[in-house]
Amino acid sequence: MHSLLLRSELLARAGFTHGFSTRWASVTGVEGSFPSDADHLRGFFGALGRDPASAMRVKQVHGAAVLTDPLADWQGEGDAIAFREPHAQVTPVIRTADCVPILLGNPFGGQVAAVHAGWRGVERNIVSEAVRALHVAPEWLVAAIGPCLCTACFEVGEEVVTALMPVTGDGIVDRAFGPKPHVNLRLAVRLQLRKMGLPNAAIEDVAGCTRCEPERFFSYRRDGANAGRQMAVIVPRT
Repeated sequence: MHSLLLRSELLARAGFTHGFSTRWASVTGVEGSFPSDADHLRGFFGALGRDPASAMRVKQVHGAAVLTDPLADWQGEGDAIAFREPHAQVTPVIRTADCVPILLGNPFGGQVAAVHAGWRGVERNIVSEAVRALHVAPEWLVAAIGPCLCTACFEVGEEVVTALMPVTGDGIVDRAFGPKPHVNLRLAVRLQLRKMGLPNAAIEDVAGCTRCEPERFFSYRRDGANAGRQMAVIVPRT
């Protein structure tokens, strides 16, 4: 039996409806195929018990913009959605196919954020911008880092290392895999969350490598431009 979605124990204990989709979260079969976003959304939201019409999807551009208005920002450009109020009728959605999905929640006030972070997003500190946009003490938050490229699969050029060092430090670079450096994006995101004030114990890794596990995930690096997309959502809690 294939799992349609993955959840964070931290966010579940805090009472948040949330999930990271797998490639099986579609209303049609996906063996060797790439379902449309609409098809994937329907299956995923069905597993979550959410109405697909509530999905707030935005144009992701590998930037640092955070969208905060659940009424005006539906067609906006940004790589994070942050709700400061409990708009439980709207479901923030971000899409990934190798980049890092991050879900944030405040157990005390119900505020949430969904973040998309590739290496450019890490360079531009999109995670920190999302934390700031919630307008709550960072130490109150819990975070889940979802399936993405593992270190072994994320080979980069030296220019990427140069771009990331000022915002992460050199602990994210691994040169043991060959002549080109590899980057640990999960660790980069965790370090940025820690720098913002989240305790280490408040950050959970939801395991999975999108490129290594074709039976569970879509991957742009593995499948090319026609690859499907995973989705990650978190619902504001009233």
